[in-house]
Amino acid sequence: MTDRRVLYSHPGCPFAHRTRALLNHLEVDFELRDTSLIFKDREFMRLSPTGKVPMWVEADGSVLFESAIIAEYLGESVGFAGWSEDAPTRARQRLAVQQFDAVIVPLLFYRPVRMWPLRWLRARERRAIDGELDLLESLVESTPTRSHLGLMLAPFWVRFRLISFMIGAEATMRSRPRLAAWLDEAAQLPEVQVTMADKAAYAMRYRSMRRAAMVTYSVCAAAAVAVVVAVIVSALALW
Repeated sequence: MTDRRVLYSHPGCPFAHRTRALLNHLEVDFELRDTSLIFKDREFMRLSPTGKVPMWVEADGSVLFESAIIAEYLGESVGFAGWSEDAPTRARQRLAVQQFDAVIVPLLFYRPVRMWPLRWLRARERRAIDGELDLLESLVESTPTRSHLGLMLAPFWVRFRLISFMIGAEATMRSRPRLAAWLDEAAQLPEVQVTMADKAAYAMRYRSMRRAAMVTYSVCAAAAVAVVVAVIVSALALW
């Protein structure tokens, strides 16, 4: 048990940073513990059922994980009206966050980082992206940036812009000008900016990931060619 509320985070995790942005906005007193996701802290692993961040630990020792769940809990605990009062709109806002995490992040963020070009997207994947962007753009005019939707999407948008040299997420989303302008405004919120104290280090981290991926793919390609050549040589020798 601890006498303070603790957020386990990681410097490169936008899911954890969306939780930090909300905590900063709500002015909640908490202890930030950045943890390695490779060499995981023993105390972190003892508490975490998933081994992922963000993880929120209350003063009584109770544990919450998943950024959307933590956001709901923190918002309700302080009376933050982060969702629309209108039930249908509120449901669409929650759906937009869920689909952003399920569609936009994997297809426009994680895949390109791993050297998966956007031109390789299947037609159904492109339709899923368009559907999510349509939903988001339909919500921005009625949703303030200091809302659950704004604070949960802005940390990702900051990173999309920061590493636009290697992923196509920013260009794809800027095809919706109203959505892009709303995200630009949300990204400038002080509570969001403070989560990105070292932007240069973040960009360098992803450049290193890209170089590592290129080396790995080159080695695999060379190995595959070597195997094919060996098979051909063996076949010719038998012939």
